[in-house]
Amino acid sequence: MRASLRTALSDRGFSLPELLVVIVILALMMMALFGTLDVSQKAYSRATAAEDAQTAARSVLERVATDLRMIGSFYFGAGNAGYPITAFSTTSITFLGDVNGDANTTLSAASGMNTVLVTSATGFTQDELIYLASGTLREVARVAAISGTSFTLGAPPAAGTWTGLSNLFPSDSIARSVEQVTWTYDAGARTITRTDNDGAVQMMDQVAAFTMTAYDVNGNATVSLTAIDSVGVELTATASGGARRTMKIRVQLRSMRTV
Repeated sequence: MRASLRTALSDRGFSLPELLVVIVILALMMMALFGTLDVSQKAYSRATAAEDAQTAARSVLERVATDLRMIGSFYFGAGNAGYPITAFSTTSITFLGDVNGDANTTLSAASGMNTVLVTSATGFTQDELIYLASGTLREVARVAAISGTSFTLGAPPAAGTWTGLSNLFPSDSIARSVEQVTWTYDAGARTITRTDNDGAVQMMDQVAAFTMTAYDVNGNATVSLTAIDSVGVELTATASGGARRTMKIRVQLRSMRTV
């Protein structure tokens, strides 16, 4: 009798209230676990989005810096060349310089002529500028037309009256293309666009803010184009979810330094 009672007691299992308590406890534990996982996943997603925004901002700023360092490259100080920076505001800059490094040599470029033969026309487009150099002689002209490797030249923007090359450039003189580049921030569209002789390219979207500041040689802010010695750029990118990342650079216009 006692053995049967012990067996009955040991095999009786859980009562319904006990089972419900266990289920509730397990449910609470699972809710806590899933809550933790959800928070972790959201935090990871925000961090990833913010990192992507920062990476994009860094990439654009590096491209801006590369272009700014080339302002006036193979242009500034040459005959018939104007000032390389033609327009500047806090959200836009337009300048001239050999930003893509196209280099060729001349076959013939005579003084007083408006044509030049080069070894290759690669990298040159109509209406951009050509920089010619031989020793201490330097001169720029506009590429009015291209026929094979023969360029018909025209007056560059700063030349005024122009009838032909002022100098004789012998064979193997340097010939480089000079591009006009514009960086612009559209606050309404929240985009940054780069425009050159090949057209406009949107470089970045979801840009919350983009500001450029010009500084003179003494480090003071300036609005005078001819006094600009360096440019500060601040970019704030917006990630999905609203996270923002701000990055800053300051670029010395090294091609503009004369001393």
